[in-house]
Amino acid sequence: VSGPNQWRDGEKPSEILIKFCQNNFLPAPELVSDTRMQLGVNAFALEQFEPAPHPAGLRRHLGPASERLALHILHLLPLVDEHVETRPLFSTSQPGIEQGKLRMWIEMFPL
Repeated sequence: VSGPNQWRDGEKPSEILIKFCQNNFLPAPELVSDTRMQLGVNAFALEQFEPAPHPAGLRRHLGPASERLALHILHLLPLVDEHVETRPLFSTSQPGIEQGKLRMWIEMFPL
């Protein structure tokens, strides 16, 4: 929800998952609890993807458990993966020594 890896899409992961299921004639995902979801005959639990509990300070940046679970399920589906382009940064005052990195998130949408 916040922090450096903030969700930037206009739709929440659960909304994207519901739309994917509708477009592919799959049964709608059923939220059994905050950390468990049923998708057809497959059952998913947040513990499968995040086995260790997160520290309290980090937990507030991760977002709702149900949205994280929907995002993990989306990563299992045959969709376009997120692409992160990383480029090194150099300075003319210290040539040959990397001074940092530039990261660009590239979103690819179907035409």
